[in-house]
Parts: sequence; structure tokens; C-alpha cells
Amino acid sequence: MKKPLVEIALVGIFQCGKSTLFNALLGRENLSLSGKGIKTSACAITARPLEDAMQEEYAEVKWRSPEVMKELVEAEDGREVSPYSGERDIEKVRVATLIKQVNDSEMLADLRQLRKMSIEDARRLSVYPSNWKSRLCRGEEFDLGEVLFLFIERITFHLRNRELEALDCELTDTPGFDMGIWDETLAREVMLRADLLLFVVECRSRTMSEKYKEMLDWLKKYKCFSQKRMMFVLNSYDSREVAKSLRGANLAQLRQAGVSLSVKEMPIINAFLGYYARLCQSKERNKIDQQKKDAGRVLCSFLDLTPGIDNEKLLRYSKSPSALFNASGCKKVAEKLITFVKNCSGQGAREEPLICIDESGTMHPLPGYSFEDGSTFITRLEKGLRWHAGLEHSQYAHVIAMQEEGAWEPEAGYGWIDEEDNDSFEVEWMSGKMHPANPHVIAMQEEGQWEPEAGYGWVDEEDNDSFEVEWVPGKMHSANPHVIAMQEEGQWEPEIGYKWLSEEELTVKWEPGQSSADGFVADVEEGKWVAPVIYLGKLFWKWISSD
Repeated sequence: MKKPLVEIALVGIFQCGKSTLFNALLGRENLSLSGKGIKTSACAITARPLEDAMQEEYAEVKWRSPEVMKELVEAEDGREVSPYSGERDIEKVRVATLIKQVNDSEMLADLRQLRKMSIEDARRLSVYPSNWKSRLCRGEEFDLGEVLFLFIERITFHLRNRELEALDCELTDTPGFDMGIWDETLAREVMLRADLLLFVVECRSRTMSEKYKEMLDWLKKYKCFSQKRMMFVLNSYDSREVAKSLRGANLAQLRQAGVSLSVKEMPIINAFLGYYARLCQSKERNKIDQQKKDAGRVLCSFLDLTPGIDNEKLLRYSKSPSALFNASGCKKVAEKLITFVKNCSGQGAREEPLICIDESGTMHPLPGYSFEDGSTFITRLEKGLRWHAGLEHSQYAHVIAMQEEGAWEPEAGYGWIDEEDNDSFEVEWMSGKMHPANPHVIAMQEEGQWEPEAGYGWVDEEDNDSFEVEWVPGKMHSANPHVIAMQEEGQWEPEIGYKWLSEEELTVKWEPGQSSADGFVADVEEGKWVAPVIYLGKLFWKWISSD
């Protein structure tokens, strides 16, 4: 059984340096595909340390279930799009069309059985086909091998990796959340379950992409916005000093979005230099030589060094990969991640989001919530959730969501076992309790059974599930015999022959001598009626006997 690890997810827009930083932190070349202008990983890429150091490295593929994909096909099937349709709608329909073509194929069914494979084979599955977006929008056909990534939720690489062992976590790279509905959905799935979100912000102008604010607002909508589970880095492609001058504007934008950070809490990094430093540590000459020229240029730009003037510093960085990694700012990021993981104590620092994703990829809202549009996993992540008053708790029977968000009450007929500690959600059936929504309906001894309150009867005896009752004049009180319902609702009178013992408590006693409408008189013996002459005779005899 795999050891549960804290998950740290790198998130951000396209080409902000997520994948480069991911590879830099791991010290691996293109584990997650990176590069200028490259549309990188087509699914979430996770790296975790091997459980057994003697084991060979391998990749584990988590496929989306056929049922989940069928939902998407059925939701979009038959929808027509035109050049005037929104880009997101076009992408959803085109993707659904591709899925429909192969979702039920035997070849795909066989491939879905492959859960474990080599690192190289898995990497090939995680790459977008050439010119994916333009071909998709034109409605071109794709081979099955080109669209396999659509059926993969994530790929986990199990690595023998010193850097990853030091982090002691799962590190996940995500697609850019500004590259269309598919990429956005993949990023959102990871953001919901990760313990820490490492936002990589591109430092190219004073204004941060509005997409960051959109995603922060989205996290708030799903109740998983928590600054303690967020970290931000500013990835600079230019001078570090220039980046410092731009950092204030980025921090101001984050404050407007509800994230208050100090300058130290948004370190400036150069992910490419960190990646190159790791390459130098690996001593793979051919790969180092491929990047050497770019690395020298980027180093001079980032640290404001001038060849011929700062040769001593340049020589030191060229000879010491660890010094270069430190200068890139990536070392500070790695140290912050290690501290975060240690503070988590294996439990994570997240606040529970409103939805969770189970092993099959199915999304489940937290109790009390439902999806605004629950047709597909894409729209469920896009449209949001709403508090659903009247919805039964999914984990505790007979507990119902109230109008106020987050408030719960026992179902009609039930009550809290412990009124002072109802967070346990333990309830019990309470006979005699009035139905909260249907006045004059009372819980009986047998759980789930209801009867009209005294004086009332079902409007429809054959369909009393509607709980509709009406006042029934002349009906005897169910708990107090010889008390009769009057014409006016709620009014009671003693039955003929009785008088009030306590009108407030509806108790009565037999009153001999009272006359009935048919001329009889209440006898001394309760419930017996006699002719007036007999009653008078009995009184006369009693009077004589007493003398």
C-alpha cells in the first residue's frame, strides 16, 4: 500500500514556467515537457518517490472511466457549432466528438487495462498531438494514439530521486489554465485535491494575467480558498532588479483578489537557470551543451552580469551548479516546500473543498451542496455549486440542509441526541414531536409513522403522505376521552354527561343529573343514561336511606 504523501501542485498560465520549475525541483530533464511555445502536458503529471529503493522506476496511469467519458459525449452529442460559436463551446463539442469515435472501441478497452508502464511510454501518452488546437477547431480527424491523453486523468511517475525524497511529497505539474476548457478542467481537478498550490506567476509586465484572479475566485466558489495552502513565486525572464520593480504591482493585484503577501512571500526565481543547474549536477554533457548558450545569456540578464567585467562571478556559477541553483531562487522555493511538508505532518494544510473526486474520477459535492450543472465533469467544475436547502445529508440519515448555508436540522420527527453537540449529526426518532412543515401532524411511537393531532383528520385518508389535515368537528380527543371537537377550530367541549375538571388540561369528570337532547338523564353510574323519573326515584331513595 502506498504511503500517503502531501501533494504540491504547480499551477499557472501557459508558458509561465511551471513545467520548467517542476523539472528543476526534480533535477530531471523534461519529465514534464517544457519549452518555448510548446503546448505541454495534456494531463496532470505527478512525481513521487519510489516506495522501495531497490525497485525499478515506473509510471502509473489513471484512466478516466468509460462512464465519465460517456457523460461528456451524451451532454454534447447533437450540439451544432459554427465559426460564431464561443471557443469553449467549440472545444467541448469537438472533444466530445473525438471521444465518441473511440470510447467504446476494443483497442481502447485493452489499453485501459495498462495501469503500469515505463517512464518513456507514459511520457508519450501525456503529450498533445501536433497543432492540436487548430486541428481540433477545424474538426480534423485524429488517430487513436493522438487522442489517448483525453482518456487519462493523471500519470504518476514513481522515481528514484534524491530531490524528491528530500521534498517527501507528491509534486504535480498541471496544464496552463488559460489554454481552453480542457486544460482548465485538468488544472481545476488537481487544484481541488492538492494540499499546496504553488502559483507560478510570469513576470513580464506590471499586470498579472486576469486568469490568476479568475482561478482564485473559482477557488472561493468551491470553498477551497485558503491562503495557508497557497504559495506564489515570480518567475522572471529578465533582470532580477526589473522583477523587483514589478513585484509590487503583482502583490497589489493579489491583495485585490483576497491574497495578502509580503515581499518575502513572493520570491523571484528564474526556473530555467534552476533547471540548467540541475542538468549540470547530472553531468549529462550532451544535454548541458544544448542549453549552455541560452543559460549564459539568461544568467547575465537575470543577475545583471556583464561578460568581461563580471567574469569571476560567471566562472564561479559555471563551476558550481549548487551556487547557480541557489542564485536562480529555486533553492529557496525547495526549502519552503520542505518546511510546508514538515508542518503538514502528513495531514495536509487544506480546508475541505466543497467537492471531492473519488478513485473512479467521479465528483461528489460535500453534503448539502449540488452542482449547478451536473451533466459532465467539465461543467461540474465550470459552473459551480449551490447550497441545496432540503437536501438530506449524504452521510447521516434524517439530517436535512436548512435555508442558511451550512445549517442542518433533524428531519421531521427526529431530534438531536445531544442538543449541545449536534456536530456529531446523531439523531433519534421522537414520538409526540410535531411535524415542522405540517402543523397538526404528530410523530407516533413507531418510527416514521404520523397521525393528525387531536381534533384533526387526514384530508385524504388514502393519500396521507401529503400530510394535509383538516379540523373535524365532533371528533373525540385522541388522548383525552369524552372531550369533543367543536365547530370552531381548536375549541373543545366535554361530551354530554361530563363537565370540565380542568379546561386547560382538557380533563373531565362524569356529572350525574345532566340531561341529554333526547330527554334522558345522566345516571350516578358513569356512562349510563336513564329516564328522568328513574333518576329522581334513585335520588329519593338515596335521601330516604340517608335518614
